[in-house]
Amino acid sequence: MELAQRNLGDLSERRVLLIGAGETSELTARALAARGSDAVFIANRGYNRAISLAERFGGKAVRIDELPTQLAGADIVVSATNSPHHLIERSELALIMGERQSRPLLLIDLAVPRDIDPECREIEGVSLYDVDEVQAIVEQNASGREAEARHASGILDSELARFEQWLGAQEVMPTVAALRERADSIVAQVLAENATRWESLSATDRERIEQMARAIANRLLHEPTVRIKGIADREDAYLQVSALRDLFGLDAGTEPESIEGADVASLDERRPAERTQLRRR
Repeated sequence: MELAQRNLGDLSERRVLLIGAGETSELTARALAARGSDAVFIANRGYNRAISLAERFGGKAVRIDELPTQLAGADIVVSATNSPHHLIERSELALIMGERQSRPLLLIDLAVPRDIDPECREIEGVSLYDVDEVQAIVEQNASGREAEARHASGILDSELARFEQWLGAQEVMPTVAALRERADSIVAQVLAENATRWESLSATDRERIEQMARAIANRLLHEPTVRIKGIADREDAYLQVSALRDLFGLDAGTEPESIEGADVASLDERRPAERTQLRRR
């Protein structure tokens, strides 16, 4: 059918003559029906089989002795019989083509031995393809499909890798965001707890201290953030993410354990403590 489309274009208005009523003719009829073409079935024997195919695929059946008349009106002829001799001879077809006023005729001979005289291709307006030529087209198409399949497989592999990386990032990014939120909350908490200790600080100095505290938190978190993003596409990423969430208490209902001595002490308070530690050393 692809071969017919290459030669004649749209097949929906083409008249197709199928010679033979076996499996090959049935497959051809099915392909024709899918393209909206009507077919005429001719059986050199088993006429009832031709009638059955015609009823199934919306065509009509005629007897073998009507072959010359049907050739005169056909655009495409597909022949696949078990005949031991040619059903279409060059001399007979030349006369028929004269009546057709050089209207093109496509002959596809799928029979072994051949149903159509090979010399028919010498007649003006006739295109004849035998089973070997059709097989070559099939192999060429198969090769092309294999090449396209390999190309498509490469695209799929690339897109799958991108998707897996994106999917891994979706698992990692919430943890990164939660880690940043926890750091911001700790900075805010420490600043709030020690706000009354800095009565003498100006608003500008307070802002500087806040910015410095947030900068320290960001720098501390920079390396683990980069590393956790880097493992997003690894199979064991969930283990690393789980460990990070556990270490920093990021899951719902968990809070970091309190740290003794985490409060900011004044210099007057810190100096005696430092002297005591030095004496002990």
